[in-house]
Amino acid sequence: MTKRNINYILNYTHFGEIIQGVFSSVSKNRCAISMPIYIGRGKKSVKKNFDDNFKLANIKCHVEYKKNSKNLKFAPKKYKKSLKLLNIILLKYKKKLKGNIQIKNKIPISKGLGSSTVNMVGVAKILKLKLNLKLSNDEILKLCSQIEPTDPILKKDITLFSTIEGKVKKKFKFKFPKLVIFGFDTKPGTIGINTIKMGQPKYNKSEISFFNKSIKKLLSLKYYDKNTINLISKESLKINQKHVPKKYLNYLLNIEKKMSNDFIIGAHSGTMLGFAYDYNKLLKTKINKFDLMVLNRISRLYKAPIKKYIYV
Repeated sequence: MTKRNINYILNYTHFGEIIQGVFSSVSKNRCAISMPIYIGRGKKSVKKNFDDNFKLANIKCHVEYKKNSKNLKFAPKKYKKSLKLLNIILLKYKKKLKGNIQIKNKIPISKGLGSSTVNMVGVAKILKLKLNLKLSNDEILKLCSQIEPTDPILKKDITLFSTIEGKVKKKFKFKFPKLVIFGFDTKPGTIGINTIKMGQPKYNKSEISFFNKSIKKLLSLKYYDKNTINLISKESLKINQKHVPKKYLNYLLNIEKKMSNDFIIGAHSGTMLGFAYDYNKLLKTKINKFDLMVLNRISRLYKAPIKKYIYV
């Protein structure tokens, strides 16, 4: 990093939600329990020990600031949400900025991996570094939520996060082990749903009742219980399937019963789905033949490559 250039690289993003809904006992707005995934750590060990059929996803967001122009220039222009956040922050702190801000994001757009939030957080971090702003992670997420439902990518703990308010509602006692997720896109080659429109799905009373019961169950967990999490995650996927349908989901849920994965996870307002496995167990053994066959079948079904994502 030079005096003229300031860089910020964000390797954290999210792969779907364990559960997503409106929890009336906690918030009137939509909340989600999302899983932060970290790309970039343990590449060598993953390649050596896991099956080579699946490519390790290389997704990250790189935001760069260069002080080399008289006016503020922002690129690419398609990231309008990030530009909007930039202007909100400059106005809030009564600051002016000259130079170029360039975003290079490898995260697929509108697929449920939190690409928009990652962009906005990257821009906010650049402004914080460049302008010496006292801007906390909590404040950044609240600002992002003013623009669109926000993923809690700056929250490393497992929390119930209000995507509308941009803040944590509940914290959980249990911790996830390190996981590898074999994920795939249910609509490859196409842009997914507009997440702004998915801000507040109209859940019925029975669905909200399920969300409330599930959150109580998860809050009571002292240890990671993959069976409980799998049941809740699958039911949440079924409910949100009514609002954002994923092709072949019922077929996958039936197959999943025979698989040895810890749980199935999906981006409720996106198109990504994945099967989570215990990372340390997979380092000792290879994924079993049945699961390997199923994952390859899914890849052919969707005509989409299966990629590995690491949860830490």
